[in-house]
Amino acid sequence: MSTHNIIVLGPSGSGKTTYLASMYERLKIQRKETTFFLNAPLEQGNTLGRMYQGLMRGQLPDKTLMGNVTSWNFDSKVTTAKGTFTAFQLNYLDYAGERLTHQAQYDPHPEFHQAIQEADSVVGLIDGLKIRDYMRDPTKLEPIYENVGAVMRHIQANQNQMRSPVHFIITKWDVFSRDGKTMPGNDMLQQVRDVLMKFDDFRDFVQNHPNKNAPIRLIPVSALGLGYMAFQSDGSMRPQAGVLPSPYQVEFPLACALVDKMREEITTVAEREAIHDRVKTGRGIVFTVLQSVLQRLNTNQLRKALPDRFREVDEELLTFFRDLVVTEVTKRADQLGQWHEQSLQGVKDQKSAFNHVLENFVYLERILEERYPSATLTAHSQV
Repeated sequence: MSTHNIIVLGPSGSGKTTYLASMYERLKIQRKETTFFLNAPLEQGNTLGRMYQGLMRGQLPDKTLMGNVTSWNFDSKVTTAKGTFTAFQLNYLDYAGERLTHQAQYDPHPEFHQAIQEADSVVGLIDGLKIRDYMRDPTKLEPIYENVGAVMRHIQANQNQMRSPVHFIITKWDVFSRDGKTMPGNDMLQQVRDVLMKFDDFRDFVQNHPNKNAPIRLIPVSALGLGYMAFQSDGSMRPQAGVLPSPYQVEFPLACALVDKMREEITTVAEREAIHDRVKTGRGIVFTVLQSVLQRLNTNQLRKALPDRFREVDEELLTFFRDLVVTEVTKRADQLGQWHEQSLQGVKDQKSAFNHVLENFVYLERILEERYPSATLTAHSQV
């Protein structure tokens, strides 16, 4: 059974643990759109549950101490009439936020750099409230500047060794709502994107990311959903009586992590195969070379060249990813929804469960791209 590792980066107070608690709250139950669920060890599940209950009362989780690192472990499972099957294991590494903002005399976690290099995805959290405050009052630059700078320092320090997709999560997306009734759309995400691109570290990373096959995304999420928290006269936020929490898009970073990693691995296979006859341009392998290489490889050859954790992908799904890498043409979300609903009926063991969850992730990723076209900061593959 495969294990997929995701590292969460964010300065203290940016919402790393809050995000994980809300993600688990959303995904601990199998739903119509997310036809899988996450199962945590009893103690960790209870801890995340208590954290989310605290969030509902307006209480933030305790900060992770500098010397601590928390490994949150989840089993991704699928339940059908035939039983419950584990698809894969998921490991979220949550390092103390202070390591991003404070210089210690020694590194309490020297394994951090190795972990970030081997991660399937690196997630950086950016505080949406700080962005909103800056957009409303440009004098409030320092908090968001420190947040972005802290995340980028760690990513930049390791970028030459990283082959992972990098996703930036905009937390507290509900605070951008203009009417308090609807979640902000793509026009607001574009405005947030424009703000972030003003920061040299962020802009230079996006424009000069050394691994052109690993997409960079900007994903808006809300741990509690629209209308649960309301601004008070003193600028603070408090829970609204009679409003139920409804986490928004907290499952999307997980879905995009594995979809983008799969896409990146297939492109890397094509590059290795084309090493002797590829034609270089300023953007990488030209389209015709990459296309011919992938068309030359059948699915069995492609599967053998992939890392072990992706070799369980079935022929139909592998063909889908291969075509997606070359043409970037995909099905609409409603078509993909029908596809993954049909595959749910065929789940009968661990392998079919893995393929079904990955298909579900493809569906969720497409919803994000249709809902927020500005979420993709770089092309999926530079061909």
